[in-house]
Amino acid sequence: MITPERFDLIKKNWGEIASWAVWNGPFDRSKLNVGDLNLFEDEKILNILNPEVILVGLNISRDDLRGAPAFTNFHSKNEEAQEFKLRYVLKDTGLWGGYLTDIIKDHPDINSQNVLKKLKKDPSIEAKSIESFKSEITDLGVKEPLIIALGRPSYEILQRNFNPNRVVYLTHFSHYINLEKYKAEVANICKLWNLSF
Repeated sequence: MITPERFDLIKKNWGEIASWAVWNGPFDRSKLNVGDLNLFEDEKILNILNPEVILVGLNISRDDLRGAPAFTNFHSKNEEAQEFKLRYVLKDTGLWGGYLTDIIKDHPDINSQNVLKKLKKDPSIEAKSIESFKSEITDLGVKEPLIIALGRPSYEILQRNFNPNRVVYLTHFSHYINLEKYKAEVANICKLWNLSF
């Protein structure tokens, strides 16, 4: 559980670029209500949120998050967005309620290969991003969270810069994958780490 003060701190400092792994239903394969942010206005949400689990993508894919309502990231109303897959596979698992963010904040691009080229060309981007992520962890108030890396690129960056024993790989939700296999991948992580909902 997270305190109201901690929740407000996260909302203020990171709300434009991060979120939480909770969504309103339906909890099927549809995209309906994925972008509904009303659940973050209900104080009961604090009983669900779990800052000890952090799911981390590579980068912000869209440039329209600045100025958007808090916690819009990973809760897109865009019909092409794939967050519905996360909602479907995380519901009723130990990853539900985890914190959601990206390791590279200031380089929005839907094509991760473009971001990786930037990182190769300018290693200082990764260094700055790691410092920013450490500040996020501090604001979350956790000592050694379980970090779930969404996709290979974020996994490699996080493995290099954090305790590799606390960084776990999970296929990125935009990947073409059978959703039942994806659910099984999440279930396996929860079993290995003894995470229950």
